Amino acid sequence: PLFFPPFRMNVYVGVAYVDYGEEQRINRERHGDRKYNNGFSPIYSVYEFFTKLYLRTQKYVHCELFFPCFDENFDTHVVAFGVFSNEGVFMKKREFTNPAYRYIFLHANHREYSTVFQWCSRQVGKKFDEYGMRWSPFWPTRCSGEEWYCLSFTVAALNLIGILKTFQPTSLDTDDLVELLTVHPRKIEGILQNKLSSVNPKNVSIVPYRQDV
Repeated sequence: PLFFPPFRMNVYVGVAYVDYGEEQRINRERHGDRKYNNGFSPIYSVYEFFTKLYLRTQKYVHCELFFPCFDENFDTHVVAFGVFSNEGVFMKKREFTNPAYRYIFLHANHREYSTVFQWCSRQVGKKFDEYGMRWSPFWPTRCSGEEWYCLSFTVAALNLIGILKTFQPTSLDTDDLVELLTVHPRKIEGILQNKLSSVNPKNVSIVPYRQDV
């Protein structure tokens, strides 16, 4: 079993995202499970063509939320929530060893941490929103709350604690998300997103965020 951090410890909510160019360079086969196997269909062929064309304009793809947790021995773990096409919404302990991943750490108090974590937990097992994911670059759709893709899930969760609350979950792409969070007042400064060996999420030390405590 895993436990929330004790109240005497400062916490964060993290967003992990993937550098698309780096991901392609280091392992072109890693995301093979994200190719949709719907048989031959003209409309899916069109979707696939435009999706690939769109991704060529993007620097970043995919995103997840992650949280510091502890086991019964008080060892630190990172629990991530996200959406994969072949799994739907998942909850996993993550090591984030893939060097294509980048991280943004956001200040949160314990109430906010708990709010987002518990909301994410309630979403686990919900289906992947293929329709929303494919159409969002061209025409944002409404979220049903019963299906998610990685970006709509992440933005909806952050909305719960007032982060990006003026944006609908389907109105952003991953590049937008990274750009907005990079300059957000909640962002924890002093952590280099591309120095992954020094920013393993479970080794981050956070100073208090006085506005929220």
